[in-house]
Amino acid sequence: MSNYQPFVQKYRPRRFSELVGQEQVISLLQSAYRSGSVAPAYLFSGPHGVGKTSTARLFAKLINCLGPEENEPCNKCEICEEINSGKSLDVVEIDAASNRRIDEVRQLREAVKFAPVRAKYKVYIIDEVHMLTLEAFNALLKTLEEPPEHVKFVLATTHPHKLPPTVLSRCQKVEFTRASDSAIRDYIGFITASEGIELESEIVEFVVERANGSFRDAGALLEQVLTLKESSDLQWKDLVELLSVGDREGLFKEVILALVKGNIEELIRLVDRILVEGVNIDSMLDYLENTFRACLLAVEGVGQDLWAVSGSQQELVRNIKGQLDEFELFYILQVLIKMRSWVRTGVLDRLAMELGFVKIARRSRFKPVSETLKSVSVPSQPRREVKPRIGVDSVTAVKADYRKSQRVLTDHPKSGQHKIERVIPDFWRKVLVELMRERNMLLAHVLQDVWSVKVNGDVLEVMFNQRFSFESMKEERHISALRETLKRILGRELRFKFSVLPKAKDGDKDPVLEEKIDMILKTFGGKVVERGRLKEGNGPIS
Repeated sequence: MSNYQPFVQKYRPRRFSELVGQEQVISLLQSAYRSGSVAPAYLFSGPHGVGKTSTARLFAKLINCLGPEENEPCNKCEICEEINSGKSLDVVEIDAASNRRIDEVRQLREAVKFAPVRAKYKVYIIDEVHMLTLEAFNALLKTLEEPPEHVKFVLATTHPHKLPPTVLSRCQKVEFTRASDSAIRDYIGFITASEGIELESEIVEFVVERANGSFRDAGALLEQVLTLKESSDLQWKDLVELLSVGDREGLFKEVILALVKGNIEELIRLVDRILVEGVNIDSMLDYLENTFRACLLAVEGVGQDLWAVSGSQQELVRNIKGQLDEFELFYILQVLIKMRSWVRTGVLDRLAMELGFVKIARRSRFKPVSETLKSVSVPSQPRREVKPRIGVDSVTAVKADYRKSQRVLTDHPKSGQHKIERVIPDFWRKVLVELMRERNMLLAHVLQDVWSVKVNGDVLEVMFNQRFSFESMKEERHISALRETLKRILGRELRFKFSVLPKAKDGDKDPVLEEKIDMILKTFGGKVVERGRLKEGNGPIS
């Protein structure tokens, strides 16, 4: 029993030629070795169980091997034998999940200063490196960028997006791909041939399907199957049931058909069955997501060679794809992704499944926004011209589309009242926007309070609503800032003439007040019933 080795360790690749399904990785690493341009740090990223750490050990052997043969480690020298047996002091494997703090990284920084014991290079393999804390990453940065000449780093992770950009920029990236079904099948064939065992094709396909692109999972499951098979004369269907998966695929298909039909009562019954039988929720969600993803691809006309599902799932997809449209499939996949996050964040399994399944079953109640808009009839109304206001809400007016240049807005008071033309040229809005971009908010606020702006020759005539704004423009800093802004926009320098809107005489209407009243009437409807000043006691309050 002491000499027992799991298949995953026993059949770990010892040469690059034994590494299945990662030809691009092999080519990159062997080229780096052959040209003598081995980088200080590499980042191995990809799905779990596809050979990242195994490749890291192979690479460590290759660059340290005493007698390499055609870009392959010899597996005969002392260095190769020590690395194969896991006894090498110069190849250090670190599990970042359990050594993630800054203290461990500081110890590593001190250790790299020492020369290798026997090998040419000291190789540090940091597995699941994304688990390091931010402080630990920061402590590692300088060492990654400029390690001693005798040190090489290989970082391995399934989540490269979780690494800080500063770390990613200091590594050469090597991406591993998910193992294909044919590669998994070859791997199983290699193990069974080495063990002198023959397996029914059904068992092989069962292991391939459950491996989900992982050599590690395939090896572990195959070992479990062979252990059960050797202990009794069981058929493959009995083995499947003993492996605590039961007729899971049949159950998952029932769930999918109930979801497609929208049968809520059946779905609630299936949820209860899933919980009673102890079905792995993640496995179920994987099956549902893969099936509906394949269905979406089928609806889009993508060939089944890219569906990435088993033969039985392909048959299921062909049966249900005609009952679902593109919008429904988008919605279903979004709900399934949400269900997974619910389960992982502590929501009860029953509640998460029931909520998700009911939402999917009731999908017919939801329609795309485009369809909803088509069914809404908007009554036609005469277009009403709204005068732009320069005042408290002028920021909104500034952000609006620019009017045609030099549009003139004119008030037409009744006979007997004074008439002052109001002009707001288009470039004035650009002036306000430019000042805001320059963070000159005070000047922009002052220049919003204008009644009219005119260019007369080389003179800019500005009439303000309030005397406070007029007095503010006496400051030289405001004049200089306005002059520079106008020069950038108009391409010429202007002189300024500032004035204040005259107050209305007795009996005349104040044009600013009239504009505000007009805007209120247009917004809320109604009419002016009476004009006057409200008084409280002996003094006016308005």
